[in-house]
Amino acid sequence: GGVAAGERLPGDVQRPVRLGAHGPDHRVVVAGELLYGDVAPGGDMVDRKTGNHGTKMPDAPMRGPLGKFILDHYTQQTWRDWIKQGTKVINELRLDFSNDAHQRTYEDQMIEWLGFTREEANEYAATKK
Repeated sequence: GGVAAGERLPGDVQRPVRLGAHGPDHRVVVAGELLYGDVAPGGDMVDRKTGNHGTKMPDAPMRGPLGKFILDHYTQQTWRDWIKQGTKVINELRLDFSNDAHQRTYEDQMIEWLGFTREEANEYAATKK
């Protein structure tokens, strides 16, 4: 599910786009041909889940293919939203991260919430070595 890296944004991407709409910075720039995951001027990027501009994470939020995929496709804002949702998942399912099956359940919930597949992340990571 979701939109693959490199697919064009919905709508007219030639119009001026407001960056930093969630914070005090309201710069307006011409987006040109921005694609999901592309970094816009000022370090902002287009978030795959929301289609909005946001701040790229400085580092992968986890190791391995999942971390690389998330880093390159989702903004800090979306990751913070997942952390809030993930906390609910941990509590509701009573997940214990010392249990490998529980770690896998958490990852599966995260992947579903973000809207990609484990296979997609593995394929992406294999092309980005």
